[in-house]
Amino acid sequence: MAMGHLSEDQTNSPTWVSEWAGLITAVGTGLSDQWKLGDQVCGLGGAYCEPYANSSRIKGSNLELMRRLPSSMSFTDASAALLAYTTAWLALKAVARLTSGQTVLVHSAETATGQAAVIIAQLLGADVFATVKDAQAKKLVVETLGVAESKVYPSQPTNYKQGVRRQTAGQGVHAVLNSLDDSHLQDSWDSLAPFGTFVELREGHKSSIQGLDGKNATFTSLGLGLLIRQ
Repeated sequence: MAMGHLSEDQTNSPTWVSEWAGLITAVGTGLSDQWKLGDQVCGLGGAYCEPYANSSRIKGSNLELMRRLPSSMSFTDASAALLAYTTAWLALKAVARLTSGQTVLVHSAETATGQAAVIIAQLLGADVFATVKDAQAKKLVVETLGVAESKVYPSQPTNYKQGVRRQTAGQGVHAVLNSLDDSHLQDSWDSLAPFGTFVELREGHKSSIQGLDGKNATFTSLGLGLLIRQ
């Protein structure tokens, strides 16, 4: 990346996703009943966006990925949150099918996607466990997001695996949202309950799941970029 521009190889990658917000400056044929000039909108983009200097043309069926912005939300806030919340919602609701009373382990909870996952899990009524990189991140997750301090662990495998299993009576959690490297894979898997769902969020990364013990659990690699292109 140089001078704010992305290379053609990057924008054509199946894993590439952009998030944007702005004003509608032109409306295509047959769309005037749905959109009008001056509408404030946001959306996710990939290869279907045709970029210009400071504008983009949204084509065809991908208009379904565009939404109006509430008047109270700035373009900056919208474009910063959209990808994180979309990823977290798909992981928790569509893939893990998390419901009230279930448990979830969110790795790297201090990141944008991690924070979104914690908030959505709480809205769904789930009990949240989290890992964080340091003391400052723990303070954020505990004081701002409201996760119980006893359920927030450093990102060292032994710490969170033992803690999660202890606080779930040895069963593990119903879902794990993973964003840590492969050195954590076994311990994260061990934190998952039988019949649970492990969601790999490192898009484009090939996790080595060979050797993981069978527990009738589901392993899903969530690729938002590929979903957008379908």
